[in-house]
Amino acid sequence: MDYEPMDALRLVHETLSALKHPNDFHAMARLPVTGRNGTVAYLRAVPAELKGEARSDARLMAEWRGLHRRAFFTWMTTTEQSTKRWLTECYGPSDEDIIFMIETPERTPFGHLALYHFEAGGAACEFGRVLRGPEAGPTGGMTLAARCLLLWAASTLGIRRVFLEVFKENQKAISLYERLGFIATETVPLRRVEAGETTRWEKITQGGGCGSGIDGYALRMEATADRLQALARG
Repeated sequence: MDYEPMDALRLVHETLSALKHPNDFHAMARLPVTGRNGTVAYLRAVPAELKGEARSDARLMAEWRGLHRRAFFTWMTTTEQSTKRWLTECYGPSDEDIIFMIETPERTPFGHLALYHFEAGGAACEFGRVLRGPEAGPTGGMTLAARCLLLWAASTLGIRRVFLEVFKENQKAISLYERLGFIATETVPLRRVEAGETTRWEKITQGGGCGSGIDGYALRMEATADRLQALARG
């Protein structure tokens, strides 16, 4: 399905806004995640308004990020309150950022995934914030959920290309992305910057020079919608 650039971006905004602003939390749209034995999980958007039972999303996200702190390019202490503030002030108002909780059929969240940084008029976006919590979930649930979300992005939002960045030594995450159809396209040098209790890994842009110091590397990985769909069929 092809879209004009402005139509594609408008579709992204309208779809994400509708998912993030439900009239009833219990009636939110849930995308079924299917495996060989049928539906094993569901994807449910994190709502923009954290009311009622939705308040637990901030708590879980903070706990899970704390468990996997070094998988991110910003290492910091996260709390339920700081996560709720970010969700309210940054995530909620944006129609180009959506996080999906992965839930068991009994509605117990066990991980989350996200789409954001939409580019090329809405035809490309970043895939990330891939976290699994300690809660029990189906075997292979993260891979199935990630594939479900990426295929949904291609078929519903018209996404033609998805990209991500990951620490080069994070082989577990890289293996997941390769199973999904991502291919490494670039190695990105990083500089470690300490700011109080926060550590940031910043890209060294062209002209930064090796003399500026390289403290690590990230991999940029990309996948086309056609490749994602072909692997899903295979």
